[in-house]
Amino acid sequence: EDALAEYEEVLNELERQGEIERVLSVGEQILALDASRADLLARMAQMMKERREYEKAKELTKRACGADPRNVEYFEMLAELYATLGKDKEKQEAYKEVAKLYRERGNNERAQEILQKHVNMELGLDPNELSASGIDLNEISGSGLNVSVDPNELSGSGLKVDPFAPTDVGLGADPDNV
Repeated sequence: EDALAEYEEVLNELERQGEIERVLSVGEQILALDASRADLLARMAQMMKERREYEKAKELTKRACGADPRNVEYFEMLAELYATLGKDKEKQEAYKEVAKLYRERGNNERAQEILQKHVNMELGLDPNELSASGIDLNEISGSGLNVSVDPNELSGSGLKVDPFAPTDVGLGADPDNV
């Protein structure tokens, strides 16, 4: 613990001096002693992001997500890095994880907002994939989340579809307001 405290002091001083390469080196030494330091990994990733070294930032952020898989902020940062790097599939996967974490925290509204804004439903994301990732369309159907789904695609998915409902409204839409 004494060694970790000393390394932490050195790291903080180097960061104040703007010695990013040395900060990263000392950070790796700290991680060699305590690999569970997700906060340090995320801090180092942010430094790389600020330097526009997005690939290094992504790798550090992935390590932070692995060290603390319940931290939604790390997954949001990872999704942003994937977006910056033009990796759409990986970005969508990261945002699905963000939505799942928000749901687990009881923040369904934020989860729905993330899905609506960042997960492109038109690129083959079907209800079964959502279900496999912990997202249940039945739970979010009253949210106003407008997802166009062909009822024929839902057969076998466990979702109930009203055969008399208009087919041109998304799930959760109020048919009276269409």
